[in-house]
Amino acid sequence: MRYERVLLLRQNTRGMFYAPRRPPVGIGYLAESLLRHNIKYAIIDRELGHTIEDIMGKIAAFNPDLVGISMVSLGYKKAYEMIQQIKNEFKVDIAIGGPHTSAFQESTLEECSEIDFASISESDETIVELCHGKTIENIEGLYYRQNGKVVFSGKRRPIADIDSLAFPTYTGFEMDRYLSKEMGILTSRGCPFGCTFCAVHSIMGAKIRMRSVDSVMSEIQYWYDRGYKTFLVMDDNFTFNRQRVLDICAEIESRKLDIQISLANGVRADKVDEYMLKRLRDVGAWEVQIAVESANDRVLKLLNKGETLDVIRKAVDMACRLNYDVGLNFLIGSPGETWLEVHNSFKFVDHYPIQLAFFFNIIPYPGTRMFDYLKNNHLLRADPVEYLGTIREGVLRPLFETPELSLKQRKKLLGKARKTSEKVRRRYLRRRLTKLGPLAWIPAFLGSWHFTAVWLKRNKIVSKYLLPIYYKSRKTLSRSPEAEDVCIRD
Repeated sequence: MRYERVLLLRQNTRGMFYAPRRPPVGIGYLAESLLRHNIKYAIIDRELGHTIEDIMGKIAAFNPDLVGISMVSLGYKKAYEMIQQIKNEFKVDIAIGGPHTSAFQESTLEECSEIDFASISESDETIVELCHGKTIENIEGLYYRQNGKVVFSGKRRPIADIDSLAFPTYTGFEMDRYLSKEMGILTSRGCPFGCTFCAVHSIMGAKIRMRSVDSVMSEIQYWYDRGYKTFLVMDDNFTFNRQRVLDICAEIESRKLDIQISLANGVRADKVDEYMLKRLRDVGAWEVQIAVESANDRVLKLLNKGETLDVIRKAVDMACRLNYDVGLNFLIGSPGETWLEVHNSFKFVDHYPIQLAFFFNIIPYPGTRMFDYLKNNHLLRADPVEYLGTIREGVLRPLFETPELSLKQRKKLLGKARKTSEKVRRRYLRRRLTKLGPLAWIPAFLGSWHFTAVWLKRNKIVSKYLLPIYYKSRKTLSRSPEAEDVCIRD
């Protein structure tokens, strides 16, 4: 069967008071694949506030023969309800993909009988083959129904040449409704590292595949010419290939692009050096997050992180001295971690003038070694079917306990983690607002409060008008004695 008209749908997870900062990259790639193969599509991003009535109206007007839904685990039961409503009203075929599908695979079709297809891992080629009518059993990476049973066509090999994929141009997307004039770009796929808590292998594979410098620069230039000056690099391993990073910097410089670059998705400490960070800073990078996970070598080994605390310290120190806005990411209460070791992570952030410290409540995801360990040792204290659909990393509710840390202890640590994050943010704001003198503590206190920070990130006026001014000021901040003082350890 062929499909000529596809409605792409992004599931909503955040609620009515939230709006996304930028368009979804994953769906953007799917849309571009359809566009390149002359398959008509329309898009509804439910994170923009579209109701089920909006969806029904769009389906009636566009008349698709396939609805493709990108799903994450958060709120997936609500997504199932939406799928049931669509199917009951229009009898249209429905395909799902995304992280939730890759994690739960055949169970998605078993739990929701209205789903016809589930594509796992990369779906750029899968959706085109499905639309072109390729024999269903020969479309790799697809779950489908046959004689009342869920059948798998076999694992699809990762796309080796990702330069062959056109970058998203978001044709037909409601670009003016996203909160910021910021563009997310993905310059590589896959991760060769084996962290026990990470599910990226089940989604993007264990082999890293990188776009060429020309491909990356074509995307940056495309959006720059359309007025986008701030870019968020969304890779798991952007700095994996040092020479590629330096070549991208040289190309940005040669084109005289006046841009700001955020590395807020995180980098590995062992994959940066001072010269690389300086070159990135020269061409507009102003923000970097470093995945620390734990300030203890023993815990890093338990997590199979492949890094030492000494390497992490050096990377953080370099980024601070180069006057980046530095964010540090930690996990709270990894299996085997003790009360004292968690507090070592709290103390770690006091040594550096960082912008943010994120202490994540660990959510065990199916397909990870951590999940298997907790499940096999009967340490989970919540049903994955429930918590994967409702819990975010910032929620102060522990999902498992270990001999080292009880549920009660974990809850206390999560509360302490939030206070530590607020303290870090407060210190950062006071440093940036030194010109206000003693009055600096007022906006610093208000801006550091967890709920205020969340609200500011979601506020349209802040995102569209004030953040660009801030980004520009951070890029052009001179290396004055005052700026140098900011980069000295507290």
